[in-house]
Amino acid sequence: ANIIGRMMLAATVVGSAETAGIAILCAFLRSEFDTPGSHTETVLRFVFATVAYFSSGLFVLALMRNRELVVDHLAKIQREQSLRNEAEEQLRVLVESSPAAIVTLDKNGKIEAANRAADALFMVPDQNSLHGRNIAEYLPVLSDALRVSIGPEAYRTAAQCQGRRENGEIFLAHTWFSTYSSDKGRHLAAIIVDSSEEMRDREEQNLRELMTYNRI
Repeated sequence: ANIIGRMMLAATVVGSAETAGIAILCAFLRSEFDTPGSHTETVLRFVFATVAYFSSGLFVLALMRNRELVVDHLAKIQREQSLRNEAEEQLRVLVESSPAAIVTLDKNGKIEAANRAADALFMVPDQNSLHGRNIAEYLPVLSDALRVSIGPEAYRTAAQCQGRRENGEIFLAHTWFSTYSSDKGRHLAAIIVDSSEEMRDREEQNLRELMTYNRI
């Protein structure tokens, strides 16, 4: 038992080839101090001892190898988690700093997340938030988009539509949105900008061109 214990200890610092050599050496030393017997009996004892010592060494090597694999796997998971957290933080900062309104909706049209630009676009008071409200109150087209049945496939599109602010004001909105699926059902993410001013500028430009043409 003491020899096996030393064999297992030695296996922690050497490779499989060295372990085999040490196993043979230990078996030889054991045979030198073992009870005398016939040649066949001595050879069998040597073989069995070698196998026992080598097996114990291999067992330790396997344990160490498995431990290294587990440690490497955990380190990989930690690195991936760190990178994922960093990417999520960068995405959160990007969304929060975006001048365009960004919202995500659950399958029922409830707003799961909205950045500050979305609160500002729909004129939600500072102490309140769009979170938990139904998008149908502000942009019915997004609520309708969630109810479109096109199978499990996700889709992306854009639409120009009317939006309603918290104070009841109607404005022209340009939206880009896409659906995605999770274990909780279909979701929708949308980017929204107020295109009312752009439309007014376009109409004024058209009016100026029309007036110029009439003068000619």
